[in-house]
Amino acid sequence: ERDLVLLIAGLGAGTGTGAAPVLARAAHERNALVLALAILPFDFEGAGIRRRAEEGLVELCDAADAVIVVPNQRLFGLVGAATPVDQAFIRVDEILAQSVTGLWRAVVHRGLMNLTFADLRAVSQQGQGMMVFGYGQADGADRAQQAVQAALRSPLLENGELLAHAGTVLVNIVGVSEATFGEIEQIMTAVTAALPNE
Repeated sequence: ERDLVLLIAGLGAGTGTGAAPVLARAAHERNALVLALAILPFDFEGAGIRRRAEEGLVELCDAADAVIVVPNQRLFGLVGAATPVDQAFIRVDEILAQSVTGLWRAVVHRGLMNLTFADLRAVSQQGQGMMVFGYGQADGADRAQQAVQAALRSPLLENGELLAHAGTVLVNIVGVSEATFGEIEQIMTAVTAALPNE
């Protein structure tokens, strides 16, 4: 059995940009699967920081098995320009925490078909090491529809818009011991409808 390392790094300044690839390589030396959440700077932080962030992202993609890229500009676009700064940071932290928790649950909890490290690696390699991630959770009578809609509207998927550009999608359904075949079909039909037509 292998270990999983989740790295969260803000790129563009010194610490996250420099340390994240080093930590990812060290984890690989110990045969761990490395998933990274890379947070990119705001547009207003300037071209120099943006360039360092992009250089750091390339290095992190080389070192980690998969990188989920989260531009700060995108996250703050979700909370609205009129939101007070302290409330905006709280909301962004909540979005990131929910995403990390959802990713962890997808990997460590048994699903309908178990998600393996090999599955994650294969998907990330098809995306040149970069991935996007959505997560939804619900219970009650309409749980399947609520969960899939929450996942498709996930902030890190830009409310589902990024799925239109997806080359590969990996769906993991957790907590399915009481799920019906109809619920599974409902989830997969909704996900398929959001994908690009081939």
